[in-house]
Amino acid sequence: MIYHIVHIEPLHQNYQKAIEKVLKSQLVNISDYVEGILDIKIGNNTTDKIGISNYVIIMIFNTRRDLENWMEHPNHIPIKKILQEKSIMKVFDYNDL
Repeated sequence: MIYHIVHIEPLHQNYQKAIEKVLKSQLVNISDYVEGILDIKIGNNTTDKIGISNYVIIMIFNTRRDLENWMEHPNHIPIKKILQEKSIMKVFDYNDL
């Protein structure tokens, strides 16, 4: 399995609602529409530690190819564009040992 993890830190406090809207309306049920996404979790930070991102997305794919398909998927492009405009994202992928 491939885990695709995105940490999201809004560039400005005023962007939080727009980011949450994208996460809730465009991403939360995306696995129902996009083949290859096994699971998706979206959450917000519950700690007050400095340097921790406000939001996190964890997507699980069966194969690297499924992740690559998502990266080029028409539903992914507008979500990514909005998040890039309104936040700093740290993205990494890992697989089970």
